[in-house]
Amino acid sequence: MTQQEQVENQPRPLTEEQKEQEDYKKETKEKMAKFVVGGTDTVGNIIKRIFSKGDEFVIYDIRSYALTAG
Repeated sequence: MTQQEQVENQPRPLTEEQKEQEDYKKETKEKMAKFVVGGTDTVGNIIKRIFSKGDEFVIYDIRSYALTAG
C-alpha cells in the first residue's frame, strides 16, 4: 500500500454536526434502554407491559392504582 493510499484510508475527524448526531444517537439509546417491564418511566410510573419499542419510541402500559375516597 502506498503512502497516499494509507492517508486516504485513515478516518477523518468528525464535523461538529456529526458529533452532535452521534451524541444524540447515544443519548437516545441510553434513554430507550431504561424502558423495561418493572422499571419506571420518566414521570415515575411503573411499566407493566411493553407493546412496541422502536429506535425513538416505546408504547407501554403502566400499573394503575385504585383511588379511594378518604
